[in-house]
Amino acid sequence: MWDMKNIFHNIMKQIDTNNIPVIGIDGLGGAGKSTISETLCKKFQDNHYHIILLHIDDFIHVREVRYNSAYPEWQCYYDLQWRFDYFSNVINEIKNSKKDYIDIELYDKDNDTYFLQRFAIQCNTIVIVEGVFLQRKEFNNIFDYMIYIDVPEKVRLQRVLKRDTYIGDEQQIIDKYENRYFPAERRYMEEYQPGNNGDMLLSEKGENMKLRNYRREDSATICSWIQDEKSLYQWSADRIGKFPLMGDDLNKDYEPVISSDRFIPLSAVDEMDNVVGHLFIRYPNETDNETVRFGYVIINPAIRGGGKGKEMLHLAIEYARNELNASKITLGVFANNDNARYCYEAVGFQPVGKIETYKMAIGEWECIEMELPLV
Repeated sequence: MWDMKNIFHNIMKQIDTNNIPVIGIDGLGGAGKSTISETLCKKFQDNHYHIILLHIDDFIHVREVRYNSAYPEWQCYYDLQWRFDYFSNVINEIKNSKKDYIDIELYDKDNDTYFLQRFAIQCNTIVIVEGVFLQRKEFNNIFDYMIYIDVPEKVRLQRVLKRDTYIGDEQQIIDKYENRYFPAERRYMEEYQPGNNGDMLLSEKGENMKLRNYRREDSATICSWIQDEKSLYQWSADRIGKFPLMGDDLNKDYEPVISSDRFIPLSAVDEMDNVVGHLFIRYPNETDNETVRFGYVIINPAIRGGGKGKEMLHLAIEYARNELNASKITLGVFANNDNARYCYEAVGFQPVGKIETYKMAIGEWECIEMELPLV
């Protein structure tokens, strides 16, 4: 289902293989983390890297600790399940080890105890960790690259009904997930928004996003997302310059350029063709047909935090690469718009050291220039 060649390529662009990088495969129960991690391991091994594959479920407390009747089941799973400190120490020892091996204490679920397993450490080692909740604060500064696999709860439930038969019959599995796992997972989603904060989002959402050409009727929906003056200027700089926006204001702004073949406005839509995002692509230089620029990038506020911004950007990047044959994409982001900047960096954009000051009605803001090479 996933293009592992592309995933491997994107990871390699962002990690330092000289310093034992740690790659996280994050996702909720039944998301397919094991499948992705094993496939990714093989891809790295095929490219002559030595892999240490760790499963976060091997770093859990014994039953007496993680099943504590003084707390609700979901809280036991969320707060008492894992040996965070020990796992962090293991990763630090791997990265800083002077030896060519490490003995790691792993959980033996059959006997509810621990055993030691030796892992070789080489100069070309890469650590891959798969498991739930990998973007929690307890794992800060552990991972050099994070993939989040986003799969709807209903889909995951169908998978675990087939997989987790050790729990009991179908109803017992459902009860276990509804009482212990799902509430904790919902808490994680709310607290950390993992789909929006990793380096790569792999989505199996039923409401698959796609890009289509902008339509005049999209204007009212997109304008309705701008709820305050600061958001207006962060989105459009000083181009529109008035708040609040009326339903047709985006059409009016686009009117002078909409017929140009060097200006391409696009809307992101779900399976029902509801507009959920928007951006335009333009050619900033009349004599350069290989460099394009993104602008007016926006996602419906109601779905922010689930990785939809990155999903739309990935689609737009592929559009620029495949449909426009672009070799480079540029964009500008205001220094006071951290969420947008993090989102751009997560899909590969990097600052180029150029900062421009905009003098606008709302004040003077610094704009950071960013680029993404496509070759």
